[in-house]
Amino acid sequence: MEYGTLQPFTYAHYRSMLSKAVDSGYFVSSFATFDESNPRTVILRHDVDYTLDGLLSFAEIEAELGCSAIRAVRGDHRKSYEPWFLQKKKPPYWFQHHNA
Repeated sequence: MEYGTLQPFTYAHYRSMLSKAVDSGYFVSSFATFDESNPRTVILRHDVDYTLDGLLSFAEIEAELGCSAIRAVRGDHRKSYEPWFLQKKKPPYWFQHHNA
C-alpha cells in the first residue's frame, strides 16, 4: 500500500492496525481505562453518528487484543440507541453521548 492512499475499510485492517499498536508497546484504551502514567497510550473513541452496524465487531476485535474504547453516540439518537446498549448488557462507561 502506498503512503497516503486510502483503502476500503475492512475489519482485518482494523485488527492489523490495533495489533501493530499493541505490538509496538502502546496501551489502547478508552477514557475510562486511561493511565496517565503510561506515555505510550492511545485513547480510542468511536463516534456513532448513524448506525450501530459493526459496533460489536469492533468491540470483539478490541477485546481479543486487550484494548478498550468508548462509543460516543450522537445526542439526537440517544433514545433510539439506549435500548440496544442495555439489551447487550454493556456497562455505562462503554458509551457516552456527543453532539454533532
